[in-house]
Amino acid sequence: MNIEKYSTDSIVTWASVDPSSWEILNELNLSKEEKKVPYISPSYSWADIQKVRAIVWNWWEEKVKKILWCKKNLNKSWHDVFFPDGISWEIKTRLSWTSWGVIKREQLDRMEQDGFYIMLYYMLTNGLENPTNVYVNNQTKLSSQEYLKRNMFLKSMFILPVPYVKWFYNDERYKESTIKSSWIKFKTLSHSRALKLHDENPENLDVYSREFSDRVGNIIDVRSLGKPIVFRNELIS
Repeated sequence: MNIEKYSTDSIVTWASVDPSSWEILNELNLSKEEKKVPYISPSYSWADIQKVRAIVWNWWEEKVKKILWCKKNLNKSWHDVFFPDGISWEIKTRLSWTSWGVIKREQLDRMEQDGFYIMLYYMLTNGLENPTNVYVNNQTKLSSQEYLKRNMFLKSMFILPVPYVKWFYNDERYKESTIKSSWIKFKTLSHSRALKLHDENPENLDVYSREFSDRVGNIIDVRSLGKPIVFRNELIS
């Protein structure tokens, strides 16, 4: 693998994205010029979808800060957190095992070469289908936000260097898609693809693997390439 050759993209396709599960639905035929509107599930309002996205992303970003030694990045909107050594990291969260982490081309181009992506894959309890459904159909005395948080648990975390993600984006022949509402180009990184990228380790970086147990006894599988895994409580005297 030579990261110098992966500076441009060549495959461009178009797809519709389900905003409730955030999964790719179908490719679009753009041979005829016609206006397309984003697909919205009739079961959920756009306000609910946006609210759930914010809850999920903020919740797991806070969890990462509690597990790893990092702080929220207030200065660069493209990078979620940074570490004491000044290296910035971007957090991507997706529902396992049926959804994918979205790697945006423009964001990837803006990431420093020495930065990292933290890929989080979480699950819902009791066979619940997607976070929006959990939020909307809450019938408990808890607030919908609290009910959603209590039904999410983290299963897997991958720490991948930016050059590896860039190599994946440009070399792996997965389709590049477009979010129609914003025309942002992206590729998806599923749990299985992240695991494959980690295991192949094309540059033979040091491999790290550990488990983290949260307060309710949930075991989180943490894997990293090129960066030792240090949990926050290990640095507190």
